[in-house]
Amino acid sequence: MNQSVRDELQALKAQAGDKSRFVFESPKKPGEPLGEIKKAFNAVLKDAGIEDFHFHDFRHTAATRLAEAGADVYLIAEILGGKFHIPDDSLLKMKFLPFMVEVQSQP
Repeated sequence: MNQSVRDELQALKAQAGDKSRFVFESPKKPGEPLGEIKKAFNAVLKDAGIEDFHFHDFRHTAATRLAEAGADVYLIAEILGGKFHIPDDSLLKMKFLPFMVEVQSQP
């Protein structure tokens, strides 16, 4: 999380005060967390003029940022909650996995 996101979340928390313990509260069930964000997410994308972007794309961005920070593929899979499987013909397996395993096994 970068500082801009952290600042915005802290501002939202301050704005809510003691009214809610959630940053995103359900408008239908006060005091409960927002359970579904698909409509709001799609509305924001439309308002911003962003096309061909899906919520799942954030997973790809997170995985990329973790890899750039030096996380290995097993840790990335654990953090993102996915099962680790790389197809035999994938670019990741052919080019990067041997290097990652080599780095991981060094003392």
